[in-house]
Amino acid sequence: MQIETTSSIDLIIEEYKKHVDRTLLEENLKLSYTERIEKLQRLLRTFEELKNAKRLNPI
Repeated sequence: MQIETTSSIDLIIEEYKKHVDRTLLEENLKLSYTERIEKLQRLLRTFEELKNAKRLNPI
């Protein structure tokens, strides 16, 4: 009879996995390396635009 032990690290990993949307990971992995980089660049441009807009209209 084999006793299965679970480490605290395994428990932490399992808890994090509950909150990961695997469909997003799968969709990104379907993209080519170049497509992923382009997607990241678009995201960074959007963040930069939002940051600049915040400077122009501080709340």
